[in-house]
Amino acid sequence: MGGVEDLRPLRVLGYGRAFDIAAPTQLARIARRLCELASAPDRGTPFSLTFYVSVDGEVAGADLNFAGRIVFDAAGNPAETRALTAEEVRPTAEQWRRELTDHPRSPEHVPSWWQAIADGDDGAYEPSMPSWFGGPMPQSLDEAAAQAKLLVPKFEGLLHFVGYAAIADELVRSIHATARTLRLGELDAIFGRRGRGAQEAAQARLAATAVGTITPLLAERTAAERDEMIRAWHGHSRDDGPDTTMTSDEQLRVAVTRVAERIVARRFGTLPKNWHVV
Repeated sequence: MGGVEDLRPLRVLGYGRAFDIAAPTQLARIARRLCELASAPDRGTPFSLTFYVSVDGEVAGADLNFAGRIVFDAAGNPAETRALTAEEVRPTAEQWRRELTDHPRSPEHVPSWWQAIADGDDGAYEPSMPSWFGGPMPQSLDEAAAQAKLLVPKFEGLLHFVGYAAIADELVRSIHATARTLRLGELDAIFGRRGRGAQEAAQARLAATAVGTITPLLAERTAAERDEMIRAWHGHSRDDGPDTTMTSDEQLRVAVTRVAERIVARRFGTLPKNWHVV
């Protein structure tokens, strides 16, 4: 596209393995021909193609991309999950403008991001937030508070234990009340607007602070409830169990904080593991 041709390696997947091999050069000729055949005066020409084939050879084809922006960094690495400056992003704004000149299309087939570049935008790239349980990832305090669930299914069973059931409502209130006191930069991190690494750290801080405000509720738990809460967390998380060098109070605080982190993640959203880290 835009006068530039890039033949990416073939990614081989299967049996727990993944590796790349060089694509045969004749694939570029096939891709050019497919683009020609798929071109139409109103919708233009596809500017990227993805070929796929199954291991048994019975399923094969090509996905033709007419509208989804492709993004690489200056080193040529796929970068759809990273924020890039105009100088870093590839294809460049000029290449996108040239593509639209070389292969015109009717206005209704020009995506808004592409039209902005055609109108003079510098082409800097900011990734869109991924979806979250079938809807947009929360991006405001009200949206986070409106989430119907407290935990992902893996951890929902924790709420059936008396100790967690007794503190859940107050813990959730504390989480949202604490979040409303935070500065904008910290909220940006919590909502994932500064990358996955920043989000994980900020959400952990929010959970720890919220647990600190309900310490009196933790002290009210009976010895049996405390023991059950500790065991329940480690059982659900499938880790190595509580640190026996800690006191019972410390073990309980750790367990409840980990549960709080999961509540924060479910309510405020979690970026995918391949998202850029800041």
